[in-house]
Amino acid sequence: METLMIEPTDFTPKVLFSAEDHMFEISGFSRPEDVPFFFLPLIDWMNAYVSERIAGRHDTYQFSETLRFVFRLTYFNSSSAKMLLQILEQLKVLESENIPVQIEWYYDEGDDQILEDGEDLASAVDMNFRFFAIES
Repeated sequence: METLMIEPTDFTPKVLFSAEDHMFEISGFSRPEDVPFFFLPLIDWMNAYVSERIAGRHDTYQFSETLRFVFRLTYFNSSSAKMLLQILEQLKVLESENIPVQIEWYYDEGDDQILEDGEDLASAVDMNFRFFAIES
């Protein structure tokens, strides 16, 4: 699969999805004018990755690689949250197939709202997140 990279704008986050490295990151500010237009390609990409990863379970090396998903969001609106949930649900599918998934949620130290938002998303999909405070 091709790596998906989207540069950030004033309204959209940076996205880096690398199937080869099993490394995924969404970072920055997420308040796109057209939320589906921005997020649906990400969700489609994740759906394809999940299908490919599950189909490739017979490959011991690929199967043993932990998928690492990093969130470094400074702000996201409720419409973005709904789309993030769809991405997390795909990660839940991998986890249910015994494919290791590690979700890291970074937030600025003292930004209780972003921390709570991460905790809410973790609870909504019933997955473990690792939370990391970043010193300002």
